[in-house]
Amino acid sequence: RTASRLLRPTTRLGIPRNFAAAAGALPALCAAALLRTPRRGNSSRWRLQHCRMAATTSNEVSEETSMPFPDTCGDGELFLYSGYGMAAFEFGGRGSGSRALVCIGGLTDGLLSLRYLPRLWETVRPLGFRLLQPVLSSSYRGWGTGSLDEDAKDLDTFLEFLAVRRGISEVVLLGSSTGCQDIVHYLKVGRRAATVIAAILQAPVSDREALSLADDDEKSSLPKYRDMAAAMLREGKGEEVMPRAASMIFGVPHPVTAYRFNSLTGRMTDDDMFSSDLSDAELRERLGHMTVPVLFMCSGDDEYVPKSVDIEGLAGRLVAATAASVLGTARSVIVTGGHGLSSPAAAEQVATHVGAFLAPSHLDAQATLPWAPGLARELREKLA
Repeated sequence: RTASRLLRPTTRLGIPRNFAAAAGALPALCAAALLRTPRRGNSSRWRLQHCRMAATTSNEVSEETSMPFPDTCGDGELFLYSGYGMAAFEFGGRGSGSRALVCIGGLTDGLLSLRYLPRLWETVRPLGFRLLQPVLSSSYRGWGTGSLDEDAKDLDTFLEFLAVRRGISEVVLLGSSTGCQDIVHYLKVGRRAATVIAAILQAPVSDREALSLADDDEKSSLPKYRDMAAAMLREGKGEEVMPRAASMIFGVPHPVTAYRFNSLTGRMTDDDMFSSDLSDAELRERLGHMTVPVLFMCSGDDEYVPKSVDIEGLAGRLVAATAASVLGTARSVIVTGGHGLSSPAAAEQVATHVGAFLAPSHLDAQATLPWAPGLARELREKLA
C-alpha cells in the first residue's frame, strides 16, 4: 500500500473513499491501537495510539492533500462505563479533580480521531480539568443507525458513571463536527444537563450544505434517496436501513437508516442546526435553550463549508441565537487548519482558545445566578 493510493480527499465522515470501499468490513478503519505497559500492582496503564493505516512514518505527507499525519497517542486509562461494554478513555489516568472536559467526536469518529486531544490535555490539566473521550453507540460505523436521542442516552449513562465512580460533578462538553449537534441536543434533553457548566462547539457545520460539495453523481442521486427516505418514514419504517448506494452519498459504505438519512440531509430536521440558510428565528429555535457559556470554534478554511458561506458572519449569528448571548457568555473564534484541525499548528490554536475559555479567571467569572438562565431564555423569546 502506498500513501499516494490511499490518502485521498475525504468526505466529512473522515474516511478516504477508495480505502473505505476496499476495506469494507475492517473495523480498523477508525480503530485505535492499545499498547499495554506493565505497572506495579494489579492495575494496568494504557497508551492509546491512533492507527495510521496509510502512513509508515510520522513525517509522511500525502501528495494530494499536503497534510502531515503525525503520530497521535496519549497515556491514560481505558475503562468501561456501561454494562453493554461501552468504553471511554481518560488522559493521564484516573485523576482526582471534580471537573472534566468531555470530548464528543463526529460521524465515524472514535478514540483519538480528534488529533488535537493529546495537546489539549497538556493545556487543560493545569487548569484543574480532567480530559475524557467516550465511545458512543453511534461512534465508528454506528453513525448511520444512531440518532441524537440515542447519543443523549449514552451521555446520560457516561456522566452518571463519572459522577458516581470518578467523583466528577462538573463537566464542559466539547463537540467536534456532528458532535456539536450532540451537545446542543443534550443541553435540551439530557438528564444530567445541569452538571454541564459550559460547551465548546468545534466545526459546527451543516451536513446538508456539506453534501452540496459532493461529486456530481452523488448529488444527482440525492433527491431520489431523499424521496425514498421520506416514503419509508411515512410507512413507519424510519429505523429500516436504506440501500447501500444511499450511504455512498456520504462517501462510506456504512448502513444508514431512513430516519438518519433524512435527518442529515433535510432542512430543519433534528440534525440541521447550523445551516447558513436558516433564518435568525430558526437558529433561535435550534440554539435558544443554550444558557451555559459557549464557545463556537469555526474553521475559516473548513473544507465542508461552501465558499458562498460567510463563516465569520454565520458564527456571529450562531452566537446571537443562544440564550447565553443575552448573558454575554457566548462567543466565537475563527481558526485555521481545516475541518478536523488535525495538524500540530491547528492543535496549538485549539489549545490556546480552549485554554483561555476554561481559565478560572474567565469561566468562573461567567458563573451566573440560578435565576439568570431562565431570565435569559425569556429575554431571548421576547427578542424573537
